[in-house]
Amino acid sequence: MVFHLVLAVGWGVDCDEVYPNIFIGDKASAENTRFLSKMGITHVLNAAEGTWEGSVNLSQDHYNGTNIKYLGLPLWDDVNACILPYLGVANEYISSALNEPNGKCLVNCQMGVSR
Repeated sequence: MVFHLVLAVGWGVDCDEVYPNIFIGDKASAENTRFLSKMGITHVLNAAEGTWEGSVNLSQDHYNGTNIKYLGLPLWDDVNACILPYLGVANEYISSALNEPNGKCLVNCQMGVSR
């Protein structure tokens, strides 16, 4: 299996394809709709949704005017955060993205590391 590093130079994002059509990225990746469209991302799974420090404050409204679907999980972006209760819904969301024609999913947190 071959993984691809995303050419994010010039975009100001940190994003990598870690499995075919599954990308891990940071807050800047999730916010940059032009970058997401360029990469063909169809779904965003924000694994750090919130308004507090260390979160990524996004919603479906941010993606209005694009064909990008959004799901936010209210998790603290920390390696000790208990993500277990959200794994089922995350799995279903990612699977639904990959089952769509040309579906690609970005999973993000604030720094693009702990998820």
